[in-house]
Amino acid sequence: MSKNKAFSFLRGYSFTFEDEGKEIRAWFSALSGLEQVYVDNKLVSSQRSFSRNSTNEFNIGSNCYSINMKAESLLKGPFVCTLSKNRMTHAKQKIVITSSQRSKQHRLLQILVGLGLGIAYIFFERHWQIPSEYFYYFIAAVVLISMMASKSVEVTIEEETI
Repeated sequence: MSKNKAFSFLRGYSFTFEDEGKEIRAWFSALSGLEQVYVDNKLVSSQRSFSRNSTNEFNIGSNCYSINMKAESLLKGPFVCTLSKNRMTHAKQKIVITSSQRSKQHRLLQILVGLGLGIAYIFFERHWQIPSEYFYYFIAAVVLISMMASKSVEVTIEEETI
C-alpha cells in the first residue's frame, strides 16, 4: 500500500502501524532528534537521538515491541521504520521524499520575509548600531528557516506487512 501525505521538516514525520487492534504511531524529528512512540495516542517511549539508526523499545501486555528508524540522510531520507514484535519483524514502512513545486503563496511569503529583513537591516544599523556581521548571521538563519518552513514536498509511504 502506498499513499501521499504532507511532510514537514519542522513538524517531523510519523509512521502508523496496527497490531491486535492497537494503533502504534512513531513520530520523529530530524531537527531536534526527538523520537516518540504512541500506542492508542498514549506516549509509551520518548528519547532524543541524532543517529541515522535508532531503536525505541516498549511493552504492550506481555509482548515486547521495538520501533527501529533508519535514515540515509536525516534531512533528505529515505526513512525506513520497522516494527518488531517479540524480536520478529512485524511490519515496515518507508518514506521517500520527492520535491514538488512551491505555491505562489510560499513565494510571496519569501518575498515579504526578504523585504522585512531589508527594513530590519536599516533599523539594526542606524538605531542599535549592531555590527554588520552579526546581522548577516541573523539574515542567514531567518532565510534558511523560512525556506525550510515553506518548502512544499510530497512523500510516498511504501508499506510492507510481514
